[in-house]
Amino acid sequence: MIALKQAIRIAREYNPDFDIYSEYKDAYVFCREEHMYDIGGEGTPLVVLKDTGEPMSFTEFLLMKPEDEEPIRLQVRI
Repeated sequence: MIALKQAIRIAREYNPDFDIYSEYKDAYVFCREEHMYDIGGEGTPLVVLKDTGEPMSFTEFLLMKPEDEEPIRLQVRI
């Protein structure tokens, strides 16, 4: 299990401009606030799985997470 600080480091390797995150039971989702509702392109959110630290696309995460899973935290500034 990785901590939030570790997940932030991983996410910022992909995009040092990420400035907010949301937390789910199994993952952290990072993005830039101005691209919060974008899917695709440079604004695509990045997911870091809590159990492995593996990064993945937000679309892939949406397909694997249970439909009824609610976020623990939404749009928290890093």
